[in-house]
Formats: sequence, C-alpha cells, structure tokens
Amino acid sequence: MPKCPRCGEPFEGKPDQCPNCFAKFAYSVPKAPEPTEEPTPHKEKKRVLKTNRSLLKCIFLPIITLGIYYLVFITCYGRDLNALRVYYGFKKRFGFWQAFFLSLITLGIPAIVFWFRMIIDTYRCAGKAGAETKGSIPWVILAHLLLGWTLICPLIAEWQLYKTMNRTCAAYNVQ
Repeated sequence: MPKCPRCGEPFEGKPDQCPNCFAKFAYSVPKAPEPTEEPTPHKEKKRVLKTNRSLLKCIFLPIITLGIYYLVFITCYGRDLNALRVYYGFKKRFGFWQAFFLSLITLGIPAIVFWFRMIIDTYRCAGKAGAETKGSIPWVILAHLLLGWTLICPLIAEWQLYKTMNRTCAAYNVQ
C-alpha cells in the first residue's frame, strides 16, 4: 500500500490528494504533444466583389426607386473599390457617405473629388489586376467634364467605367 510522501499516511488506489494532510499527488500522466509549428495568423476572409454592374440598371432603377438604388449602387461601388485599393496596395479613400455629408457643408467639393478619384482608382486597380479596360482615364474624365452637356458621351463613359470595374472585380475574385 502506498504512503503519502508528506505525512506518511497509507492510502488506497490513486487519489489526487492525501486523505489525511490533503497534499496533492503528481502522477506521471502522458501529456498531449505540444504543437511544433506556430499557428498561422488569422487572415481575413476575402469578400467576393460584385461583377454585375450595368448602365441600364443605373438609368432605370433609380427612376423606379426614386433615387434610392443609385445611392445603394454608389455605396457598394465605393466599398468594392476600397477593397481593391487595399488589395492592390493603394491608399484607402473615404466612402460615398462621407463625401455626401461633407458635400452638404462644403458646396459639393468632396462629392466631385470622390467621383473623379473613383474613376482614376478604378482604372489604376484595373491596370494592377491585369483586367482589360474599356476606354481610358482621360477619356472618361473628359466625357464627364467637357462633354457633359450631351447625353451620349457621359453614358458611354459610364458604361466603360462599369465594364472595367466588373472585369477588375472578376480578376480580384479569381485571385
């Protein structure tokens, strides 16, 4: 019969502690092997970006929804573009709602900056992604600035911008 190493009292079986002095016993229990490799750092799950932007939806759905669809569209476009900016190593920019509320105070200047940064950054990210681009940055900006009095040129520029963004998001989703 084993005895307690502390008080010398005999005990039966393999208790965790001595019934007399309550000294803890250490039995040789096989330990679980420690992991040899370090745990991998938590990676953010890459969000799947939209690839179904359409000029027709941007023309007709805002009419039907009294402009709400366009606000949702531009918000999603800005969010996806920020994901592309970060992924391809560019600086993250402010979103649509920040530009919208700042525009109320500053007579629309942040909204104009937001719109043209969005155009430029869409083409920059497309170049990094290797996506085929429709049009070019100067053409799209020229169509919005100087040719805005006609309806056809800005619509063609918007169509090219959305196609480029769809291709860039598709390339991002594949990577």
